[in-house]
Amino acid sequence: MRGQWGAETHGPAFRPGEIYALLGRATDQIQLDIAKFGYKVVHQYMKSDFRNPTGYYQSRVIVDASQELIALTDQGVIYGSWLEGTSNRNNATRFKGYAMFRRASQAMEAQAQRIAERTLAPYLRRFG
Repeated sequence: MRGQWGAETHGPAFRPGEIYALLGRATDQIQLDIAKFGYKVVHQYMKSDFRNPTGYYQSRVIVDASQELIALTDQGVIYGSWLEGTSNRNNATRFKGYAMFRRASQAMEAQAQRIAERTLAPYLRRFG
C-alpha cells in the first residue's frame, strides 16, 4: 500500500498494536539475554574462585523469569550474602567474600549495549 507521498506504508511499523507487542517482546528478550550473560559470568567466578565447592550453591544460582522483572538470584540461600561478602559476618572473619554478583553486575553493565544490539537486530528486520 502506498501512502500520501508514494512511500510504502505496510508492515508492523504502520500497525501500532503490532509494533508495541513486538517492542515488548524485544525488551523482554534483551533483559533475558543480559541475565543469561550474568548467569554465565557468576558461574565462571564460582568455578574459578570457590575453594571447596559442594555444588549446592551453584545449583541455586538461576535466572528467574517467573516475575515481571527478570532476576539473577541465588534463591535466598542463607549463606549467599556471606559468600558474596555483604554479610555482617564478613566483618568478623578474614573471609571478605567472592563478590561474584557485584563483578557479574559490572560485566553485565559493560556488555549490555552489545547484547541489546545483537538481540534487537532480528526484531528490527521485522519492521519491513
